[in-house]
Amino acid sequence: MNNDIESIRKKQLTEIKGGFLGLLILMSLDRFGRPTYGYEIKQLIKNLSDGIVQLYDGSIYTILKRFEKYKIVESFWGKLKDEPDVIPPRKYYKLTEKGKLLLEKLLQDYDVLYKLFTKLKDWRGDRT
Repeated sequence: MNNDIESIRKKQLTEIKGGFLGLLILMSLDRFGRPTYGYEIKQLIKNLSDGIVQLYDGSIYTILKRFEKYKIVESFWGKLKDEPDVIPPRKYYKLTEKGKLLLEKLLQDYDVLYKLFTKLKDWRGDRT
């Protein structure tokens, strides 16, 4: 029975993280406030989550590519002005105005969900 619970838990956690990763990427791009590359986004999320959330290249770049398709982010190959010459060009991403608007709307949506979660969790605690 514990194996069943653990299996279901892992599937549920995967679904939760999957729906949340896009928002984390948008929030990371917003936090940097400048063009940034995928590895920086991965490291920020990993560090802020104390290593609990780790993005894999396949997932982060798939999400960024989808965001590009819908004009949520834009990208370019190159270097930033303050980078040393020895660093090779990288693909940088930044939020578009459409992306900033989407982020604001998603944050409002997540606030509503968080409030609901908190109410239900508190209600559950009141039963004991």
